[in-house]
Amino acid sequence: MNNFIKERDEILKNLDSPDVMVDVMSYCKKYNIQMPSDTEVALAGLHKARLYVINPEITDEMRVNSKLWLLNHNYNLDIE
Repeated sequence: MNNFIKERDEILKNLDSPDVMVDVMSYCKKYNIQMPSDTEVALAGLHKARLYVINPEITDEMRVNSKLWLLNHNYNLDIE
């Protein structure tokens, strides 16, 4: 479980990278996680995760970037 969380958090830290979906797809394949067929929906889930994850390495700036991404793409900030 430790590597799972470590690798997840690395993805969340690098969520603003243009190549992040390559890492996401690799992570999901490694841990047999089914991805949504729509990349934007996957990114919305990741931005919500980064917004709410408890990890001191996720900075306030990263959280603000995720909040703005969600709002700019017409997603709410709640976890439903």
